[in-house]
Amino acid sequence: MLGLVLASGERVTLAGGDAERVADVLADKPVSPERAAELLGVSRPTVLGWINEGLLVDLPVRKHHRVSMESIRALQKHRAAAAERAQAVLAAADRGDAAAAARVAAARERAAARMARRSPAKT
Repeated sequence: MLGLVLASGERVTLAGGDAERVADVLADKPVSPERAAELLGVSRPTVLGWINEGLLVDLPVRKHHRVSMESIRALQKHRAAAAERAQAVLAAADRGDAAAAARVAAARERAAARMARRSPAKT
């Protein structure tokens, strides 16, 4: 159980996984890839891939990985900004903006190509 007092003065009590996630963020200590995946809403392999790509900072502890909370927060902000830009382009395409529509079509083609590379050909 974790008890918090919000800026408004309201008291909040969290339990279980919610309490653990909030405690990790507040402690600002490096977390395991599993916990980083939970905080980011992705899988552990995705976190490890982002570590390999340099998007998340890996702080090795003996044979284990730890991910810095600072890099997790930075990636969350980056992903949120990218999502906002994508929504703006989609909205512009819906309004009939030809350049935006072309960008959406190109993005869909790239996504389809990525999915085709990932999926084995069915014969």
